[in-house]
Amino acid sequence: AEDAAAFKRMLKEVNRLYLGTTVLILLDLSYVSRFWTQFESWMSMQYATPDGLKPAVGTKNERHHIVCIQNAGESLKSALVDLWAAKTPDEAHDILSKPDVTVTNLSDKEGQLPKIKA
Repeated sequence: AEDAAAFKRMLKEVNRLYLGTTVLILLDLSYVSRFWTQFESWMSMQYATPDGLKPAVGTKNERHHIVCIQNAGESLKSALVDLWAAKTPDEAHDILSKPDVTVTNLSDKEGQLPKIKA
């Protein structure tokens, strides 16, 4: 019970890591359909400023690295960057809230989505 409570506390904050650390994205075909991977990709392509999140791609703040694995090709890599690099928090929220963005535990999605607009 104590471990479950600790896990739940950490899960609420884990996304902050993706805003400030270098992120290695291991991209496969299923990556672009899953909530957590897309959420983490978007955050890894942003950086925090006093005025909110700004796109990091193409700046000195760029921190993500994408390696294609299994059947993923370079076109999927480009599509992932095109999808997330310049999205505002409102746009990211809209995309991630759609039903085709899958998640094992719906409560994860419900708990994380409000943070995007906060």
